[in-house]
Amino acid sequence: MNPTARNASRLVGKAVLATGLVVGLTPVLGANPAYACSCIGPVSEEKLKKQAQVVFKGKVKSKSGTVDSPGSTGAETVTYAFSVSRTYKGKVRVPQLVATANSSATCGVRLSVGSTYMVYATRAEPANKSKAARRAADRKPLQINLCGGTHKIT
Repeated sequence: MNPTARNASRLVGKAVLATGLVVGLTPVLGANPAYACSCIGPVSEEKLKKQAQVVFKGKVKSKSGTVDSPGSTGAETVTYAFSVSRTYKGKVRVPQLVATANSSATCGVRLSVGSTYMVYATRAEPANKSKAARRAADRKPLQINLCGGTHKIT
């Protein structure tokens, strides 16, 4: 084999090795988690109420965080503070805090301060079955998501 052919063969081998490394390591090193929020078709108000642990009508007084903020990983949350005008199910606090994912891709809900909503929420899960854990979970904000039915009231 002449020197030119040998060099060409080495270059091809290095290119194949480099390509294999890039393709093989991409899932390990460079892949970001993929998120998608998908809700099952329209659900009746009755079913939404049945699925929720807490249902109330209230006005958003303030919020901390931004849904779909730049650089969002989907793991952060946005918290809204509500003044509750009517409770339909469960117990609420004054003011009632409600949390959601900060990305619509992970089913985060974008609400507007000053607007009134019908809220369908769930309670935080206790860390265990102890009374202290249940009390601690009750102090956490209620949880809402894009598929839960929370909607603006005009």
